[in-house]
Parts: sequence; C-alpha cells; structure tokens
Amino acid sequence: MNQSRQAKNLIVLIAMEARAPNNEKLRSQIESLMTNVREIRFYEHPAGIPGDLPGAASNCSYAMGEFRQELFSDCVNFADWGFVKLDAQVIPHPRFFCALAQELDAWKHHRRAVTWTPPVVHAIHSNAAYGIGSAYALMIETETMGSLYWLNFYPFGQYGMPLEQYFRAGTHHPSYVPEDELTMDQCKWTNQYVPLESLWVPVIKAPPMGNSFWEAFEETVVQQRRFFGGSLWALPLRAFYAPGSMLWKALDLAVALVIRVYPQLGFLPAGIIAYSLQVAGIIEMPSSSALVESFLPLVLQVALVCVLLPMLQNMIITTMHAGEVFSIHSIVFRAVAGCVQNALITPAMWLLTCQIMIQGRHAQSYRPRKKFAQVTSGKDGTTKAAQPRTSTGGEISEDDQRLPLHMNII
Repeated sequence: MNQSRQAKNLIVLIAMEARAPNNEKLRSQIESLMTNVREIRFYEHPAGIPGDLPGAASNCSYAMGEFRQELFSDCVNFADWGFVKLDAQVIPHPRFFCALAQELDAWKHHRRAVTWTPPVVHAIHSNAAYGIGSAYALMIETETMGSLYWLNFYPFGQYGMPLEQYFRAGTHHPSYVPEDELTMDQCKWTNQYVPLESLWVPVIKAPPMGNSFWEAFEETVVQQRRFFGGSLWALPLRAFYAPGSMLWKALDLAVALVIRVYPQLGFLPAGIIAYSLQVAGIIEMPSSSALVESFLPLVLQVALVCVLLPMLQNMIITTMHAGEVFSIHSIVFRAVAGCVQNALITPAMWLLTCQIMIQGRHAQSYRPRKKFAQVTSGKDGTTKAAQPRTSTGGEISEDDQRLPLHMNII
C-alpha cells in the first residue's frame, strides 16, 4: 500500500479494539511504515458499548461511523471518493489501488451502484500450512470465486465500492462476523441492483496455520465457525434486507441456506426420495458397474483440485511481489486432506448450530488468527517462522500515478 503510485491519495483508517493488547506499539509501527500515504486515522472501538460484541466486526462499524461524522462536521465533499475494505495482514497486488482508481474514474460517468471484488488466493506461508488448512482455503476460494461471485451474493473479505454507496447502506452492522455479507445485503436494500464486478488484480492472504496438525485443524474449525455461524445467525437480517415479495425472500433464504450454510442439505431430498422408492419396491439397487461409474465425478473433482486449480492459483501468484507458488508436496497433502475435511468439520458445524439456536448471536466468539507457523529446516532441526517468497514483477506505469483516486482504506 505504501509503495503504490496511489499512496498519496490514500486515507488509511485503522480500526482497533480498545481491549486488544499493544495498540500503541502497533500504532507506532504503522506510522513508521505508512510514510507515503495521504493520511492515517486510528479508531479504537470502546469496550462495553451496549449491543456490540467485542471483535465481531464492531471495530470496522465504529471506525466508519466516526469517520463519517468527521466528514460531515468538516463539510467535506466525498461524492467522488471510493471505499476499500481490506483485512489485516493481506498483501494486495502492486497495481491493486491503480486498478481501483480506473474503476472509480469510470464509475463517475454513470454513478450506478457497484462493488469491485478482486480474486483472493491463500498464498502467504502456503507451503508451511498443514493439508487441512490449505484444503479449507482452497474450498473457500472455490466457493467464493466459483459461485458466490457469479451468483452476485457478496465479496470475500476484500472489496471496494463508492464511498457514498457504503454510507447510504448505513454502516450499521456491528456484532455480526459476516460484515461483508451484511454490507452487500444493505447495499442491495438501498439500491435497485448492485453487481459484483471482478478485478484482475489479486489479493493474497494466509490459510489457517498451526504448529501441529491438530492446532491447524482447530484453527480451521475456528475459521469455519466464523463463516458458517455468521451466515446462519445473519439469516434473519438477510430476510429483512432481501428485496421483493415474501415468496422471493423465502426463495433467497433457501438458496443461501443450501449453498452457503448447509451444502450437504442439497443431497437430503434426493437421498430420502431414493430410499423411499427403494423400500416401496419401485426402484432397485444399481448394478456394480453403475456404482463404479458414479465415482467418475469424484475422480474429476480430484483432478480439478490437484491439477487445474493449482495451475490457476500459481498463475495469479506469479503476478505478485510476494507469495509462495504451491509446491508439489503441499498440493498432494491438500488433496488428501480435502477428501476428509468435511467429515472432520461437519460435526463441529452441527454442534455450533445447536449452540446458535440456544444462545443466538451471543454464540459468537473472537480469536486472533494464526498467520504464521514454525517450520523445521536444516540438519540441526532448528525452527524459523515461515516467510513469504519475494520476487520481481507487477511493474506500474507512470499513467497510474496520474489517475484521480481519493480512496479511504479500512
């Protein structure tokens, strides 16, 4: 961000939790690193605000609410500004902000609602991750970029939009982890149509990490709780914000429930019908040859996971200054773990469902993510923290520097 040609136009908003440790140290580090940006503003979400759950997107909501009041108080004209939301500890492409500047410049000619979404690839410390975490990261990538983007549901963590569109949506989504989903729903509520437009510039982040398999598995479950649980306890709000009649709202919820929350539910009706027809004697069990043929989709899926997707991921990663190209070792173990991850994760999700039914949104809990792991290297067995690969590339043209962009980042 600090090295971008657009750095001089960036207002960076840092959203913190007051209860978090070392905020002052972190603030000093950020100020020493962000020397080229236009401005840095720090906001601390106070503890004890009624209705706000600590660490559950309240810091983002609080920071943007405060920033909005400051703009109004200073009578700032932000009609041509853009808003970008980035998670902590992600690395955007060197031309990420320049590409957004181009999109924002084009938006000024039509001013229709829009959300810009980059591809998100888990390429930081990827070869130090256990297969369970890497397989889960691939599942999330496939689900978001393969279905949620195409179905125009919501972005995955990193996105941009016109600032006035974000403010018009209300910024009122504290205490719900799936803030990206709720923000998109609120934008749809306040606009007739909000398309998700893809950017070619990627953002990379780390998969769930751990110093042992079970630690990595625990981290994976924590991440799945955030996405799965968040979508589940946000369903009532999704019903409220969904446009259209009650029938359309019910259909929208059914699609969200099956595709996003319980994909395995999609197989239940077919299984129940097939079993009932078999018991009634209407159909018979398939032949052995048919059973063998039924495994063909699984074979194709494994080929997709082991060959095509890593090739596409590595093509994206090689455009970056940082990020690890996936090794053969990590690809193989990711494929093996991918075959059993649902069997490990699904029981935890059903337990979480029961917990949510009893406690509601207060079943949410926050835990900092593990962004690194200790890896053994050398004959002496010493350990060191995994570091991302560095390379050259992603050259930025001089024209990018001249593009008008007033972008506030959170």
